[in-house]
Amino acid sequence: MAIGIYIRGSRQVILRNVVIKNFEKGIVAENSNISISRGHLIGNLIGLEAKNSRITIANSTFRNIHTDIYLRSSIAEIIDTHVKYIIKIIRSSPVLDKEAPEAEFIAHKILATRDPKRKVSMLKELRRKVLNARNLEIALLILQIIDRISEIIKALLRDS
Repeated sequence: MAIGIYIRGSRQVILRNVVIKNFEKGIVAENSNISISRGHLIGNLIGLEAKNSRITIANSTFRNIHTDIYLRSSIAEIIDTHVKYIIKIIRSSPVLDKEAPEAEFIAHKILATRDPKRKVSMLKELRRKVLNARNLEIALLILQIIDRISEIIKALLRDS
């Protein structure tokens, strides 16, 4: 079985700017804590397989043959997915009134930037827009997501 990268029993592993192509399994992580930033897993049968691990993924591309991410007793934090969820909430709920177009624009900028410090700065800007929302329940949901994304990025910055 061909594996691109195998990580076992490791903490604070950071994979940055990696391209892993055409393996049976691109990355296998067991009992580990890893961060993937600007990773591209393409054409593998399984992109990432994690067993008893904690995985943080940011600004990465997964285009694999069978499965992009396979988790067994593991946790994956995917920053871009959280931001896309915020955009979906903004589009589907009249929570931000006149701030909605600006909030959505900021969220798209967060997706586009590769600089984690810039992402944190823009998340603060998005937080200010959301604080003006009429619907407190939806605004609190968005704020919780923003806080979680900020925690993930700050942990990535600490570990780098």
